[in-house]
Amino acid sequence: MGDAHKQVVYTGPWVDAQEASRRYPETYEAPTGVELAALAVGAHIRLNNGEERFWVILTEVGAPTSEEDPYTRTYRGTICNRLVGDVGDYDYGDTVEFAGSSIHTISA
Repeated sequence: MGDAHKQVVYTGPWVDAQEASRRYPETYEAPTGVELAALAVGAHIRLNNGEERFWVILTEVGAPTSEEDPYTRTYRGTICNRLVGDVGDYDYGDTVEFAGSSIHTISA
């Protein structure tokens, strides 16, 4: 009875932006570690689930699992646009969780 309002958090899989940028530099650009370290709640970032890229507003910024690797920091956010592809169970307004390495774009 108490779990009726439990929020679902979708965890991907997400495309690794750092790997995509290394493999396809003309198509993918990924944020630097310095840019990721500066992210705060309220920032808009773009994720890619392999079908489409979409915008997320950050609602939580976790601590990195390694101080030497800012790409391991865990983030949560809310999808802030409608998805057009057949991506699964999540869409506009849903919560997603991802590592910094999954962030493809940071909105200025």
